[in-house]
Amino acid sequence: WVNGFPGLSNYSENGDPDRDGISNILEYILGGNPGIGNLSIVPTQVLTATNLELSFKRTDLSEGNSDQIVQWSTDLENWNDIPIGATSAGSVTITENGASDDDVKVTIPRGANTKIFARLMGIDSN
Repeated sequence: WVNGFPGLSNYSENGDPDRDGISNILEYILGGNPGIGNLSIVPTQVLTATNLELSFKRTDLSEGNSDQIVQWSTDLENWNDIPIGATSAGSVTITENGASDDDVKVTIPRGANTKIFARLMGIDSN
């Protein structure tokens, strides 16, 4: 996929040739272009009284050959993994949109935590 964008300075999975803070693998998963910075593709977070909700779009192409993991933490040192599968399960809700990108929402209970953080990680599974 990344080789389809000629002239990039870095084609590696963790590279960020457009320096927008989004790695090539996440650009692939989120439907971005690794040569053009576009922060509109980053996951969004909503904090409610009971949950942290992380939402993002996932390309159909990336669903079968990359692994996505949402990690959450209350201290930014110790992280808990929530694997994102092909279909909804547990705290993960996936809405298939036909030929359009899937809507993915991960709900993380806050419990008594006053601080809670989440991030999306992508891994090439090929």
